[in-house]
Amino acid sequence: MYRPLLAALGAMVLAGGAQAATCPAFAPPVIKFVPLPSEIERDTSKTAKELGDNGPHAKPQPASYQPQLQSSAARSLTVQKLPDGTVCAAVHEVDFKLGIKHKVFIAQEFAADGCVADTVADFETPVIKSDDAALAAFGESIPQTYAADINAIGTGMGKTDDEAQKPLLDKISSVFKDKIFPAFAQHVQDAEAKVDLSKWQKAPCNGATDKAFAAINASAGDLTNNTARAAQQQQQQQRAGGSYGGSGRY
Repeated sequence: MYRPLLAALGAMVLAGGAQAATCPAFAPPVIKFVPLPSEIERDTSKTAKELGDNGPHAKPQPASYQPQLQSSAARSLTVQKLPDGTVCAAVHEVDFKLGIKHKVFIAQEFAADGCVADTVADFETPVIKSDDAALAAFGESIPQTYAADINAIGTGMGKTDDEAQKPLLDKISSVFKDKIFPAFAQHVQDAEAKVDLSKWQKAPCNGATDKAFAAINASAGDLTNNTARAAQQQQQQQRAGGSYGGSGRY
């Protein structure tokens, strides 16, 4: 008659031992934003027709801008081994790294003359500046905006370092892929939609600019009229929303 009681007491002792293996309190994670290098690359491999074929109205274009969002992260974890051999882990610091690679396509018809290439490339400058400003503003907001998400990751427990750390790394990756990166892309897209492209002024380049436009049956004024400007912004929004070519390493 005493055996069931002894068995119950034994189970309680074992349960109490399991509960004793709890992780200590760790300091809150440090969250940082690190901007990746931002450079402007020119590509002169395409004709004006080829650039226009990717646009909303399939008209030859002297230039086109294609941004690519970049990302990576550096993470460090704090690991502590308990007396019973249990390993506890917590996020110590996460550095979210974001950047934008700017690629400006200059049509072959405009690339032969350096002055002409520069002036049509300048048409894309306001959008590039908008992207850089959006990157800086979004990056600055990351530590505060996503502190709750990172703090909620909590601690990991396991028999080995890897077993304790893996769930934490997976959760960091999930916060980035599901929240931070999509929000970053949307922020850039929204900023691009507000860019005014109407103030561009062509450089004459001793008449070479008009000759280049004539070669594609267009004029410099086509870039700054309302229809062309709306089409350009629509094209930028499509790139921002779908084919931004974002890449990341986590």
